Amino acid sequence: MGKVKDIDSVLYKLNLAMEISHLYRNPDLSLTQLAATLGVHYNSLSDIIYQYYGLRFKNYLNDLRIDKLLSEIEQAKFMMSVAECMKLSGFKSRATFHHVFRCKVGMTLTVYYKSHDKLPNQKDRVFEVVG
Repeated sequence: MGKVKDIDSVLYKLNLAMEISHLYRNPDLSLTQLAATLGVHYNSLSDIIYQYYGLRFKNYLNDLRIDKLLSEIEQAKFMMSVAECMKLSGFKSRATFHHVFRCKVGMTLTVYYKSHDKLPNQKDRVFEVVG
């Protein structure tokens, strides 16, 4: 798996799997499962992720999940609940979600919403969802 062309191919497939297929949303996604989907050995995939992203698989996955969630939050017209955020980003555990979010962003989800003026009152949310 040392050939640059092979590595580029794996990175391309990895990006497609995450960006187009949204595999990061699968709360049970494992390195082995992702490697099988991409058609590479899990050790090779692990090495490539570490080499190009500087992260182990779980950290890469959680980092990507939070980045994608932050993009979704920026586009949302209402404040999403923790459960909605977890489902959208692929976290199974509430504790893990809170821990990873806080480590990546430096604040809790609620503080993040407050600091970005994303806390509309309930009346606004009802009209946004219904209207």
